Amino acid sequence: MNNILQKTSKTINWINTHLPVLCVSLSIIAMLIAGVIYKVSIFHPLKRIAVEQAEYDEKLAKLKNQKEMVKRHLKLGKSFLDNSRYKAAKREFNNVLNLDKMNPEAQMGIFKTEVYEYMRGEDYIPEVVERQIEFILEEDREDPHALVLMGDLYASLDNMAMAEGYYKKALKSATETASAYFGLGIIYQKQNKTEDALKMYKQAVRLSKWNEHYLDNLAYLYLKKGDYRNAIENYQLILTLDYEFLLTYCEIAIAYWLMGDLDMAVRYQDRLVSLINDDNIAKLDKNNGVWFFEAGREAVSLYSIEEKRYYALLSLSVTHFLSGRQEEADKYAQEAKAIEIATKADIKHLVLFDLHRFKDKHPAYSNQIERYREL
Repeated sequence: MNNILQKTSKTINWINTHLPVLCVSLSIIAMLIAGVIYKVSIFHPLKRIAVEQAEYDEKLAKLKNQKEMVKRHLKLGKSFLDNSRYKAAKREFNNVLNLDKMNPEAQMGIFKTEVYEYMRGEDYIPEVVERQIEFILEEDREDPHALVLMGDLYASLDNMAMAEGYYKKALKSATETASAYFGLGIIYQKQNKTEDALKMYKQAVRLSKWNEHYLDNLAYLYLKKGDYRNAIENYQLILTLDYEFLLTYCEIAIAYWLMGDLDMAVRYQDRLVSLINDDNIAKLDKNNGVWFFEAGREAVSLYSIEEKRYYALLSLSVTHFLSGRQEEADKYAQEAKAIEIATKADIKHLVLFDLHRFKDKHPAYSNQIERYREL
């Protein structure tokens, strides 16, 4: 009996001493049996960890890329706001919300574009716009886009002192805000500060080199100064960028007119009449803005397409008359006469002012000009 107890004790002691080795050995034997009989990989737990790690790394990479794309779309959207490209800005902010549904910067960006759209709409109420802009400024008193919108608001109310102050605040906040330079240029142009306006328009174009509105105002000032070459160069660039921007045809024709190149003038005027008679083009948003002209000490603004068409037809009639084409001159004069608008006298005054400028530059046409004035 003692013998059995001794042997049992020795066995237990041996097992206790070699237990770790036995456990490892049994685990190896079990894994080998599982691998041979059941085709189970002994490295499966390690593989699972590796897969989970790879999935986690992939999610991190996607999240990083998403954040980077959000950042880039926001930056692009803000740059479009700087340059008065509100539709393009809205698209970028919507792209952000597709990636990050609750992004506050994108939501505010879209709100800014909607304020701008509302200002241009038929239901525009200045008090509503002011409160909407204040809503933006409550978050950031130096938001350059909100300050430009406030400048636009006061400019629309003909309070140029307040408008100028807000545009300058916008530039103090962000010197790359091209729309603020443009707003200042319009103010100085209306105040007959031609050199100051020219400086502002140049800055706006420097920051937004293909903005047709900035280029058009810059070209118009060159035209006013008698720098016809620079005016034509800028007008031609606009038409290269957008051949449907109708105001440009009108102004480039005047530039050629004043240079004495009636053939080029009539070419652009004829193209203008053709395009303005196409309702699909005439009704585009870019052609529905106000056409503002200076006629000596007076200003003539054309609002409706019919007013713009009337001016285009009369101008084309004049050019044909000065070129000795009486039949064509009569044809377009009659087409103009058939248009029923209340502002004919103002537009005739503008055409006569154009004729006066042409006469000063080219006195050889004085007799023809007087004949047309009589007609």
